[in-house]
Amino acid sequence: MAETRTADVRRIVIEIKGEKKEPKEKSTELNPEDEKQSIGDLLKNAIFSNTARDVMNGVKQVVLADLNRRYSLSEDYIGERTLNNVLTAVGKTKTLAQYVISGVILSGGNIGGGLVGLGLYGVSEFINNQANLSQYYRQINSNNYQTGYYKERAGLVNGSKGTEN
Repeated sequence: MAETRTADVRRIVIEIKGEKKEPKEKSTELNPEDEKQSIGDLLKNAIFSNTARDVMNGVKQVVLADLNRRYSLSEDYIGERTLNNVLTAVGKTKTLAQYVISGVILSGGNIGGGLVGLGLYGVSEFINNQANLSQYYRQINSNNYQTGYYKERAGLVNGSKGTEN
């Protein structure tokens, strides 16, 4: 005969007596210790990013100085001009990206902030171009004045076609 066994079912009940505590709501205010820690973290990150940027700029300057020396020694002026054009394009693209990303971040992720950043980049480029043109025209005016002064000093008249003797 086969024996049938029934499993013993045992139950363990744990009862905790005491006051019921409500879960704490998270406060939006910063604890002064948390604030000190977050300021410390921000300072640490800022110092690290500035140091990293300075190191990268130093390496970039060393590499560019070496490239410029090689271009000068080999008299490869076309290659040097191409390199300078590429570096200018990369620099302007980087600046444009910084303006747009900063606009998006400052607007809280809104694409309108990116458009504002794009507009600010355009204004900045316009101002830089106007400053460069102004400097160029000042140089031309200075050269024209010097040329006129030298012609007068040399006694030339009628646009360098005769002398005043």
